Amino acid sequence: QACDDGYTFERHINILKELGIADSACIDQLAAKAKHSLLNELHTYLFPDALPFLKTAQELACVCYLIMSGCVEWQRHKYNASRLQEFFNGWRVVTDNKQKGAPIKTLAKHSMPTQRIIFIDNSYAAADAVKKTSPEVETYVIVRHRDFLPPQEDAENFSSMLGNRKWHLPAHHIITSLGEIDLHEWNLHGGNPANTPPSATSNH
Repeated sequence: QACDDGYTFERHINILKELGIADSACIDQLAAKAKHSLLNELHTYLFPDALPFLKTAQELACVCYLIMSGCVEWQRHKYNASRLQEFFNGWRVVTDNKQKGAPIKTLAKHSMPTQRIIFIDNSYAAADAVKKTSPEVETYVIVRHRDFLPPQEDAENFSSMLGNRKWHLPAHHIITSLGEIDLHEWNLHGGNPANTPPSATSNH
């Protein structure tokens, strides 16, 4: 819920209060500690496959852009605290996941018109938005918890619901780890022009 229309720390806290999992004073106290921890130790909370993937992309001279959604100030703090700046050629914040198609379209048309582009996100809405504006872009939806994977029996004729989200499986690659994307194989057989490095557009 906190991510549907663009994540902010405050929205997350308000949702916890609405759910009534603890009293407001307790949540505010925990939130203050959590915010300090996130902004100062975020690099310790990375998924274990994130850094190896980014290092491989860097070794292969992939051009990587980070597209985030939500509050610009919060996302800037999060980006700085992640200590991953060396792996990205640029970053941008949009209002919500459904707006991520616009910057990808700009990259595809102007910055990387001759390169194969992949887009990785944990949001089906973001992947749908990118596919709609740039159908040539390969979209990957990373689902960290297998309980949220779409049923296999719907793989060929898929139209389903996850809460209030709707997705269409044939349009996207569904993965549970960044390790499932073999950038070496993609670099060799991805159909990129000679001597042109592949480009990966990733959401952190």
